[in-house]
Amino acid sequence: MRAFLATNGYKITDQDIAVIRNHARLQYCTAEPSRCKGNRTAFKQVTGKSDAPDLPFARNLWQTINAALATDTEVPVYLSVQLAALASHLIHGKDGCEKCGEHWEEILSHTPPSESIKSMDDARIWWWSVHNATREGKGETPYLVVARSWKWPELSAEAIMEAVTRMGLDTLP
Repeated sequence: MRAFLATNGYKITDQDIAVIRNHARLQYCTAEPSRCKGNRTAFKQVTGKSDAPDLPFARNLWQTINAALATDTEVPVYLSVQLAALASHLIHGKDGCEKCGEHWEEILSHTPPSESIKSMDDARIWWWSVHNATREGKGETPYLVVARSWKWPELSAEAIMEAVTRMGLDTLP
């Protein structure tokens, strides 16, 4: 780029080059923000989303959890404990995040699934609420949006709030 500009009679500094590169990156990312998820600065400038940790497994983990919760089981506590163990393994693993791991452990200490969950509805509400609590820099997703996406039973707002309060999810760290 510098040679092209010099050939055409433009004198340019390193600072000018940095400004041009940044502008080009923003144009590229604005067209399709997902292109720049690996470039946190550009992604944040374009989307306005926080510079949250990049957990490459997170999307697939939540999809697995939501899919598992879509099928009723006689052992919702066991299912949730196993899913929590999987989440812990990934969060504390090589692609994990120390801050995220600490937050996850706080949540598990505050409202352990083995003590909080009594039914499949409880399991779904617990995981939905925990997911919202761990979405750093992102807004909360309403329960009904998740329920409809994953074909979970739709619950009344009163039933959801009762379960959230009973399980201590209204005071998650």
